[in-house]
Amino acid sequence: MYARYNLRIKSRLQTPLQSDTIFGHLCWAIRDLDGEAALTDFLKSMDSHSPPLLFSSGFPHGFLPRPVLPPPSRQSTRTLALQIGHNLADHEQGRLFLGLSRVKKLMNQPWVRVSDWSSLQENFTHTGLLHALEAAGSEDRPKAPTSLARAHVSLSRQDNRVLDPGGLYFTREHWYPENTYLDVYCWFADNFWQDLWERAWKQAICPIGFGKDKSTGAGRLDMHRDQDFDPSIFTHPEPTAWMNLSHACLEEFPVGRCWYRPHLKLGKLGGTFAVHGPDGGRANPFKKPILMQEPGSVSLSPNSPQGRLLSNVHTDERIRHSGLCLCIPFAYGGSA
Repeated sequence: MYARYNLRIKSRLQTPLQSDTIFGHLCWAIRDLDGEAALTDFLKSMDSHSPPLLFSSGFPHGFLPRPVLPPPSRQSTRTLALQIGHNLADHEQGRLFLGLSRVKKLMNQPWVRVSDWSSLQENFTHTGLLHALEAAGSEDRPKAPTSLARAHVSLSRQDNRVLDPGGLYFTREHWYPENTYLDVYCWFADNFWQDLWERAWKQAICPIGFGKDKSTGAGRLDMHRDQDFDPSIFTHPEPTAWMNLSHACLEEFPVGRCWYRPHLKLGKLGGTFAVHGPDGGRANPFKKPILMQEPGSVSLSPNSPQGRLLSNVHTDERIRHSGLCLCIPFAYGGSA
């Protein structure tokens, strides 16, 4: 069963809501609520060929990531630019220039409305997407968070003064507008996994906080299930392509064509493992570098790509990293 969950941002957010980071928080929540044995069983279930729980990264409410597709042909771009610039100038060259400027801005937009996705799902083309983005206008777009730099100082334990040099440093904070919601899409094999997901969020993740600097008030979230969600976006009678909604590492590279944006992940351990090692010794929180696909990657295939739960990502063999992915189907109409 598919579901969508709304996460209300109540404070600054230091760590993005990416699917692999959410997976780490989910593991710690299961360990804290049900014990080490429950976490071991959970990881075994997720390491199977049919994981019972899949989920996306967090997206602005009512939006999906823009699919990574090849750009339209030169002639299609020219035709679209003239259509967009029809009322912007009196002569063709002016309409073409202003239309191309507008097309360039549209191609840099990272999000597409869920309603537009549904209307394009039967024959998805880049030109059709640009028409939909143009019709949506500039006001119907998610607002990006405000990024601020906060100054910190490191004090000397000997004289309680700021260390010199290197005592002054800065961290980047992200503040969202009031009443901002992010969407996370999920698939559950049955009610047991849905109950596990909701209990982990409501009893462990939301009360403690998400990501970096939880102890100083960052990462405060509220979560509830979106009762208005229509799961039809995850169904298609004859799909020819799939868009990934997660930070993923695929089990096998797709046989057909695919387009994606790579993301080099330099992960760190959380929870008590950030303070001491998994064996109780000296802390080693850094994972090995992992190359992942960002949400929006597209694979031309009748079958959904399969992600995997990664091993050998840390000096401790028990540590895992999620490359599992949740994908939505559509019919790709070519690069017109």
